Amino acid sequence: MMQSIFMNAAEVMEGLGISSSSAYNVISILNEEMDKEGFLTLRGRVNRRYFEDRLYLQNGITKSRENKTE
Repeated sequence: MMQSIFMNAAEVMEGLGISSSSAYNVISILNEEMDKEGFLTLRGRVNRRYFEDRLYLQNGITKSRENKTE
């Protein structure tokens, strides 16, 4: 099954091992960043690719900052 473009709070909670309120806080912060860059955002959801890029994740595995390609 294809993953949705957007992640909800439950997916953020699971991916980061944090509480529901913390997940919504992360979503809010990331959406605020995207909004400032002119992207459309959805309240309570975050773009999956932006989430992974911003948190240096790839396939659920944290990447080191040195290995990130620009």
